[in-house]
Amino acid sequence: MNLSYRTTNVTDSTGNTNTRLGTYVKEDGTILSMGEFLLQRDVANTLDDTTLEFSTEILDMPEVAGFGNEASWVSDT
Repeated sequence: MNLSYRTTNVTDSTGNTNTRLGTYVKEDGTILSMGEFLLQRDVANTLDDTTLEFSTEILDMPEVAGFGNEASWVSDT
C-alpha cells in the first residue's frame, strides 16, 4: 500500500464525495486504486429501531417528538 495520496474532493451524482485517492500494488504487480469517501447522509431523517421502556412517571409527561438521532418519547399504551 502506498502511503501517498492526492486530494480529489469529487462529488458523484448521489452526493458521495471522494476526498482522497491512493494506490496499492497486488502481489502480481497489478496497481489498483483506493479512495476515502464521505458518504451522503441525512442525520435529521433517521429511523430509530430501538425499543425503550419508560416509567409511568415519564409517560405522563408531555410528548417529546424525536428528531435526528434522538428517539421520540411516545407511549404505545
